[in-house]
Amino acid sequence: MSAVTGYSRQPLHTDGAHLAEPPRYVVLRCLDPGERSCPTIIGTLDWKAITATKPYALYRAGWRVRPRPYQSFQAKIVDEASTHNRIRYDPICMRPERGGEIAKNATIQILDMYTYLHVHYWKKGEFLILDNWLVLHGRGDGGDQAISRCLERRAYGAV
Repeated sequence: MSAVTGYSRQPLHTDGAHLAEPPRYVVLRCLDPGERSCPTIIGTLDWKAITATKPYALYRAGWRVRPRPYQSFQAKIVDEASTHNRIRYDPICMRPERGGEIAKNATIQILDMYTYLHVHYWKKGEFLILDNWLVLHGRGDGGDQAISRCLERRAYGAV
């Protein structure tokens, strides 16, 4: 995503949304917090409310995932299984098959309704372990003034 956003704020997303099976966990480690504050935003989803209301925009299989250079495939934003729920969302590589920008913006509004935000300010050496199937994350403001900011990212496991 940084290839598209540069040092700017990133939209909330899941890592590996372009993969058939996104990684379960993402571990971030702060090697250098940078010259200025540039937090990571974590979006914790209200899964109880999502599974109770089942918003159509999140549950329909109407999203086209376009990983380059691979073939595109169809996906849902929310997959519900007997053993786990999973969110897959990346506005850079995913597009609604119908409705264009209107459908995309409506889906972002729906996700916002079910998401609680936490702002994490980094200190050197800290780790953050994210369940990539249950939460969203993204870079907050300030990256353009924290040029030496460096987070190491590792992805683990797909079931």
